[in-house]
Amino acid sequence: MYDSLPQGTNIFAANNWWGQTVSSNIQAMIYDYVNNSALSVVNFTPPLTSPDTNAPVMPPVNVVKKDLGTGSIILSWNANLESDLVGYRVYYGSPTGFSFANSINVGNVTTYTLSGASLSDTIAVTAYDKQRSASLTTLQNQEAGHESWYTNAAPPSAPVLIAPANNTVNQPISLTMSWNTLSGATSYRVQVTTGFGFSTTVLDQGGLSVSTQALGPLYYGTTYYWRVDAVGTTMGTTEWSGIWSFTTIISAPAVPILSSPSNHAVNEPLAVILSWGTVTGAAAYALQTSSAPDFSSFVFNQSNLTSANEMVDSLQTNTLYYWRVNASNAGGASLWSDAWTFTTVYSGVLASTKNVMKTNFSIKSSILFYTIAKPCAIEISIFDMHGRKTCGIHRMVSTGSYSLPLKTLSLAPGGYVVQFKTPGFEKRLLMVLSGR
Repeated sequence: MYDSLPQGTNIFAANNWWGQTVSSNIQAMIYDYVNNSALSVVNFTPPLTSPDTNAPVMPPVNVVKKDLGTGSIILSWNANLESDLVGYRVYYGSPTGFSFANSINVGNVTTYTLSGASLSDTIAVTAYDKQRSASLTTLQNQEAGHESWYTNAAPPSAPVLIAPANNTVNQPISLTMSWNTLSGATSYRVQVTTGFGFSTTVLDQGGLSVSTQALGPLYYGTTYYWRVDAVGTTMGTTEWSGIWSFTTIISAPAVPILSSPSNHAVNEPLAVILSWGTVTGAAAYALQTSSAPDFSSFVFNQSNLTSANEMVDSLQTNTLYYWRVNASNAGGASLWSDAWTFTTVYSGVLASTKNVMKTNFSIKSSILFYTIAKPCAIEISIFDMHGRKTCGIHRMVSTGSYSLPLKTLSLAPGGYVVQFKTPGFEKRLLMVLSGR
């Protein structure tokens, strides 16, 4: 009942039959002041405890039609509660709004199987009481209140899906599907597939007495489609619900494999580039470096790294360090890699060096100096801050002091790591070219 009268002009609706007597349930059937304070109040107390036999017969409620697939339609409806009710009549064929070509007196039943009709036909049901007269037309009996108005039959309502919501992504690989509880349903059937046409199914489960179903474990990063129907004693099987889809979360990436410096490396510089293999599907990496084998403290602890290498500086001389890496994406983080170690250089290894490292160099005048104690092969490599080698020199030299003008290497301004190697000795140093 919808009350559109303004506040103050209350409606008195006492002594009416509402189909029940619980006040809160009756109020839920009314839209008035309780819902909108600008409207008037519908006073419905006291309600009748049963229908008034002097009032017109109520139309049947919840009239459902279902195709049996055999050329017949099964009809069902809720029983009327009037004490003088005699039965029901089914109408079909050539409806005009006030009449039908065919009618059947089906008696006092709440189901009837109709032959010669299809699900697309308009089919209606009425209720009638003891006073209905066979000498009067249907319309005349309806006007006299002894036969109800027509209630058109409708296909049974299909279940409405609830969760997971349609088109959602990053769903867990084990989840619970749910849908609304359908009045009159005795069981439900749920189907899940990876193809929209349901030609093959991941799950086809019927006979469910509740409106939920656990599903999984499923494949990572896969789109699934699902639907539900219901079965009832009087309504048969409903149509399928709408088809919803969800996509599971992608799998967490594999564990990274460390690459450089090699495990147990020694004489590493105080600013070292740590590198590892890229992992398919990884969105970011986390790197931890510690002087404690259990990583209870850190000298470097950084996540959301987007490249497979990172420089760790400000290290101590002649110190053993542990390092490890994991990879992550929307599916989570991998386990940590095995922990590798390296030991930094002892500060007195090269006593005979001059201007080996500066915090700034001028491209116009910067020169790298080094001293060789005996003839040998030397290798000088220069890496950018991403660990990419930009240039290198490999040659035999005699005993003596040497210098390398950096301007001859055509280096752009920025940070670099210089790696110096001779037989039995290796050292890396950090430098920054300012561009001046």
